[in-house]
Amino acid sequence: MLRNVCIVCAAVLLASCNSSSFVGRRVENFTAYYNTFYNAERVFADAEEATRVEDPPVNRDVYIDVFPVPDRVASRQNFENSIKKSADILREHENSKWADDALLLIGKSYFYTQNYVSAERYFADVIEVSEKLDGQARDWLGRTLLASGKNEEAVRHLTETLALDDVDRKTAAVLRLQLGSAYVKTGDYESARIALEEGIQTAKDKDMRARASFLLGQVHETLGNEDAAIGAYESAAKQEALYELSFASRFKSIELTASRDVDKALRDLRKMERDDKNFGYRAKLDLLRGRVLAAAGQYEEARRHIVSALSDNLRIDPESLGQTHYDLANLYEYHFTDYPRAAAHYDTASTNLRSTVQQAQISAVRLNVAQPFAPGAIIDATEKAEVFGSFARAYSDVERLDSLLVLGSLDEESFQEKIQELRRLRLEEMEEQRKASERRAIEQQFRNSGVATSGASERTAGKGAGGAGDAVSVSSESGFLSYKDPILMRSGVQNFVDLWGTRPLVDNWRIESKLIREAAAREGGNEETRDGGEGVITLDNIEFLPTIDVSDVPRSEAARENVRRERADARYLVGNVLFLAMEKPDSARYWYDLVVTEDSEFDVSVRALFALTEASRAAGDEAAAKTHEQSLVAKYPDSEFARRVRGEDASRDEQAQVDSMYIDLSIDYREAFTLWVDSLQHAQAFDRMLQIAGQSSDSVLTPRALFASTRIYHDWARLNDVNPLGPIRFEIADSLIELSGIIVAADSS
Repeated sequence: MLRNVCIVCAAVLLASCNSSSFVGRRVENFTAYYNTFYNAERVFADAEEATRVEDPPVNRDVYIDVFPVPDRVASRQNFENSIKKSADILREHENSKWADDALLLIGKSYFYTQNYVSAERYFADVIEVSEKLDGQARDWLGRTLLASGKNEEAVRHLTETLALDDVDRKTAAVLRLQLGSAYVKTGDYESARIALEEGIQTAKDKDMRARASFLLGQVHETLGNEDAAIGAYESAAKQEALYELSFASRFKSIELTASRDVDKALRDLRKMERDDKNFGYRAKLDLLRGRVLAAAGQYEEARRHIVSALSDNLRIDPESLGQTHYDLANLYEYHFTDYPRAAAHYDTASTNLRSTVQQAQISAVRLNVAQPFAPGAIIDATEKAEVFGSFARAYSDVERLDSLLVLGSLDEESFQEKIQELRRLRLEEMEEQRKASERRAIEQQFRNSGVATSGASERTAGKGAGGAGDAVSVSSESGFLSYKDPILMRSGVQNFVDLWGTRPLVDNWRIESKLIREAAAREGGNEETRDGGEGVITLDNIEFLPTIDVSDVPRSEAARENVRRERADARYLVGNVLFLAMEKPDSARYWYDLVVTEDSEFDVSVRALFALTEASRAAGDEAAAKTHEQSLVAKYPDSEFARRVRGEDASRDEQAQVDSMYIDLSIDYREAFTLWVDSLQHAQAFDRMLQIAGQSSDSVLTPRALFASTRIYHDWARLNDVNPLGPIRFEIADSLIELSGIIVAADSS
């Protein structure tokens, strides 16, 4: 009997251990979790933590990512181990309750390793087989589609998911924020606004809600709702989430408030300045104060604060440095009318901002983003630098020629005195360069070590890193080991005088010095006050001043005539740059008039007078334009330009043909510009600009026309939701492609 009972119990026990039984499933779940899935989860958690950036900087010039994706794959090996361990569950414990979790974990691991194709497939599998994990899988699928640039597909997926009845409130909030992000990437800002506002109301995660509020502020700015944008930025700041995001939110809020209520903007700014947490961002706050004051019309005070931001170079990043130089250049361009300084600052701004802009453009192409740059972004620094650089070069030529004419008009004695003065000034400049290089070396050493250097180390740094790189460069003029370097020579003489005094450079100098002192005593004088004679060392009779090349100075009347002719051409070029490249006809009129009044004996004056007519008309001064036309006909009745004014069609010589083509093309340029701006006929304006670029031989008009064609296409692409960096969608004739020199990236389909 007992034997039968044991047999029955054994049979029952064996049956219960079957994987399909209740006990069997419990055993398999236990084994799957603690033998495999637990380890996979731990490895994944460690790898995911390594990808997180504690407090990432916020780029205010681009639309923020509510769901940021790591730029680089950290702990790839851990993610691969997580995939391997999760795959073991699917192979060895396919019937356990952790199989679906393993699928989800594999998808998330692929997401972090940026294998979005595989991640998308695994999340889709989870949605199909697991009702419990459906919400999480849909959330991660949405993130994957956004990260891979499938924005339209993301919109469809998220819209369909939100239409389901069984989506819980927490998941729905996250999905709405994803949908808002997807709409921003596709350029549908009104739909983005609605989705973001709905998602923010119910989102639980504080950091996510703050990022979404910041993005909503950018969307409101894009739509022109500045009051709503200020509210969204203030809401993001009140979340007290990440410091960088909070700072950027307050920065944007104050920046927008300045155009409406300067007093409130200044009050809010003072609060930020008094906050000790912002001490490291004093340079950014100086920049912000400069913008607020500029909005209030206090341009001199604004300039002072922006310059102060530049002086705090230990606490300013390259992007902020570029923005600061750009703002300063704007002040010099629009309010101080100092174009040479504006050119210098635009050039520095371009250098510091170019990489940031290019990275944003490349990312936009990769992720199919319609418009990566948010309102207020500085994206034209490079174009500004090129245009103003053209002006600076032309203006510098005029200044150089003016200086040569002044020097050439001096008599020989005054000329030599002036050259000596210039040599002394050059020496002082070289000394300042040496000191500046030492300061830069000390600052660099401070950045690298974080410890202030002593006086001795400062001198070492100046003579080492700074002296080798940025001080007076060792050139062939300085000789072997720089023994002819004027600064080193002056330093050596000074050291000798400090040690030996002004001793005569003769034998038996001690005896001679004694005799001089005795003679001075008999005469009641002081030998130290007497002029050193021949052979006495002083700093004034040693020839160590740097040399200056004076070969270009026109010392004859014929040479001065050639320089005046060259200066007239240079002045005319400055006017062309201002008129055609910088679109500042009022400023161009001054330079054209200068050529007409001071250089009337040269051929360029007739072109300048015609250009003065066109510039006056472009500036809206029709009366002045008529006056200049009458003057042109009276002074140069036989010129091609006078014939054009009279409406005649006379024969042209070669030079007149070139001049007429230039004028025709400049008129065509303005007509094409009008087609674009006033009529929005982008395709026609685009073709006209390319024709001008191909036909013009002018160094200013050609690049300007090419640049205008890119601006026209970019504007059309923005209005038609087309990626401006993709293939050109306009139909362009082959002859026009060859004429202008451009290459179409792909067909027009």
